[in-house]
Amino acid sequence: LWTTVRCGHRHGPEDFLSGIIPQSFRGGLRRRLARFLQSEDLFRRTCVENPGAVLRAAGISLLLWVGIILEYALVLSLFGIHPGAKEITFGLVAMRIGLLAPTPGGLGALEAGQVFAFRQLGLPPEAALGVSLWVRVRDFVLVAAGLALSWWFMRRLGLPGEEYSSVKALRRAGMESRSL
Repeated sequence: LWTTVRCGHRHGPEDFLSGIIPQSFRGGLRRRLARFLQSEDLFRRTCVENPGAVLRAAGISLLLWVGIILEYALVLSLFGIHPGAKEITFGLVAMRIGLLAPTPGGLGALEAGQVFAFRQLGLPPEAALGVSLWVRVRDFVLVAAGLALSWWFMRRLGLPGEEYSSVKALRRAGMESRSL
């Protein structure tokens, strides 16, 4: 990045910003810029040395987005709404903005975004809350299934689990308290 755009300087980004940034912040700035440049270099090398991995990642991402679009259209059709491309696009954009909104626990932003999008499209806001509820329940079920699978694999493979709890460790050491 800085080899092609030098902002009128011959050295680097820290020289460009040295007149703007106070001396006390320059050390942290240099470390952050170094990490940024390292990650940029890693990305460039990955694209050049392993374009197949980049194409596979792009293909997987495309498949995931097709799945998200189909799921959204299916959920809307469950509520009697037969969406077109405009409704799906607007609703998904509102949903993504709601999921990314910096609210405590992320609660309310998704729902508000869906109600706003549905009202703008002339769709019933009750269906927006139904779609939001579907998303919340789906996410909960997926997380619960992941936790259950993790627990099952840990038990099956004998990985650290209950046998490494503090109570069992105290029992093995013969130091169990009567209060436990």
